[in-house]
Amino acid sequence: MTQGDIVKRERRAGVDIRKLIVVDSRDYVEEVRKALGASGYHVYTQKSVLGALDDAVRLGAIVLVGETVWRATERQERELFFTTSPEIYRLLVVNEGPLRRDLAVSRFHGHIKKHLGVSDVRHALWQIKSTEKVFTENRELRDFVDRATKELSFFIDVGKSLTSTSEPGQILDIILGKIQKMIRAEGWTIFLHDEQHDELAVVLVKRWGRRSSWKRKVVPPGKGIVGRTFLSGEPASVADVKSDRSYYAAVDAPDGVKVRSLMAVPIKSGGDTIGVLQVVNRRDGLPFDEKDLKLVLELVDQAAIAIERGKIYQRMAEMVITDDLTKLFNLRYLNRTIDVEMERSRRYGTPLSVIFMDMDFFKEVNDAHGHLMGSKVLAEVARLLIGKLRSVDIVSRYGGDEFVVVLPQTNISAALMIAERLRKAVANNVFLAEEGISLKLSASFGVASFPEHAETREQILALADKAMYRAKNKTRNCVFTIESSTPAC
Repeated sequence: MTQGDIVKRERRAGVDIRKLIVVDSRDYVEEVRKALGASGYHVYTQKSVLGALDDAVRLGAIVLVGETVWRATERQERELFFTTSPEIYRLLVVNEGPLRRDLAVSRFHGHIKKHLGVSDVRHALWQIKSTEKVFTENRELRDFVDRATKELSFFIDVGKSLTSTSEPGQILDIILGKIQKMIRAEGWTIFLHDEQHDELAVVLVKRWGRRSSWKRKVVPPGKGIVGRTFLSGEPASVADVKSDRSYYAAVDAPDGVKVRSLMAVPIKSGGDTIGVLQVVNRRDGLPFDEKDLKLVLELVDQAAIAIERGKIYQRMAEMVITDDLTKLFNLRYLNRTIDVEMERSRRYGTPLSVIFMDMDFFKEVNDAHGHLMGSKVLAEVARLLIGKLRSVDIVSRYGGDEFVVVLPQTNISAALMIAERLRKAVANNVFLAEEGISLKLSASFGVASFPEHAETREQILALADKAMYRAKNKTRNCVFTIESSTPAC
């Protein structure tokens, strides 16, 4: 996508960087208007944050909210300000002193120090202008996350439902029932290939509002749209079955259903087609579109796993033990790992150490380069950690820019050496070099060991976290244990 395309998309989204709605004192509004008006900026004023939001939607403007006004805004109104019209860009104009968490500053897109003067306001606005590409990528990322969350919710729901059975017939029934809720159609049918007789047999049928079965119905490979899909291994979406010469009502039409449009999607396992999922007639009367086909293609993979494995819930458990961004283990797996390793340490009398790591000044990366670049930094950190650890070590993303490393059979002195090696690796690395940014960053580390410092998982994590915050409060870019008074770096 070219820069011109990005600018066009921003304009379609209604964002105009030169239109400002300022909610602050009259003197400050006039100061901003005087400073920026000559440069082609249009500065408007509003008394309330929600009123400013309404004006911003109407004008396609950016909202600047003064800290004094924001402090006087009620909590309920603050929440509405953030959840209404998410496409509007919001900046906080802060007074002297450090930012406070009670202002919910992290939910703003950025902030401007008022005491720096309006020339800095102009500079900040030009920075926003230069990051239009990031805005677009962030919106696309949010759309992707929303879609992925919905699909992951489906997979997890299926996994939970399947824990009560391993019977293939019941598993298929659960799978098709879930697909039925995702795809608003009149009928769904699963055909499976009978290798012995080389034919497709209907094993399950569901129709809107009722259930039926075609246990005796078989389809020769190649017959009808369903048979053609099986042989070709390619999905078919037919908007009007009358226009498709392959359509064969005896094969493609469920009993008692007048088919208008249909989708036939191959069910594959290990590269081989083992069956076909057929969906007929959208309930709104329209033909199926590309989004419908894409969703069915994604969901049908779960049916293939169910057919071949019989215990799909085990696969679902595997899908949710890793962090999607960094590909590291997630908190759920971390907790289970520490419990298992502690039990092993107790049994064999061996030590266990935990390193808690937090990136220094990471918020500044997001503020300066956008959250998308921040996410890429975290992915680079993950790869860096994996490359510096042993195969027996477990590295997990704890949350945000925090990471935890579990070191089996490792005492405190060895753990300190490993933490120091990781600290140097982070400090010496150049991040986002491929993006043309080239950042130098650092991290703070805290180390605790079992049984020397802690007896439980909760204790060892809390102590390692506390040691890490000692590093944060001292010099940053260093390693502390819970008992050390000086950094081990």
